[in-house]
Amino acid sequence: MTMESWHQDIRIGEWRVSPKLNRLSNSGQSIQLKHKSMQVLLCLADADGDVVSRNDVMDVVWPGMTVTDDVLTQSIVELRRAFGDDAKHPKYIETIPKVGFRLVAPVTPVANDETDVLPGRPKNRAVLAASLAAVIAIALAIWASLDNDDRSPVIQV
Repeated sequence: MTMESWHQDIRIGEWRVSPKLNRLSNSGQSIQLKHKSMQVLLCLADADGDVVSRNDVMDVVWPGMTVTDDVLTQSIVELRRAFGDDAKHPKYIETIPKVGFRLVAPVTPVANDETDVLPGRPKNRAVLAASLAAVIAIALAIWASLDNDDRSPVIQV
């Protein structure tokens, strides 16, 4: 099991996961994760919905190290808190008692041109540029009509 395939940003549910920055973001909200918690999340994402045993997670995230179960548990707690997840009714991370964990939210790649923006805002520069051009065109049309009103014919007597 490797995490090399997840060095690029991915989506888990509605959250954008930025492994290089150890960050989750959603609708303008950004949450910084500890490095090892991000590695735990990527290990679960790499399993594609399958259950990952506690030992497998520990071998991937803490290779060659002797760590207690508490270290992994703390990472899971941090991830659940970040996602706003509930262990009893999970939308993201499910605990499989005496076995391990499973990521239940869908994992999808992030398109190269996809950016996180606030809801209702344009998602790319082309849409933003077209909107700006339309506003400028309308402003120029209004200015031109006002300018023409000032040039009313002058009657000389």
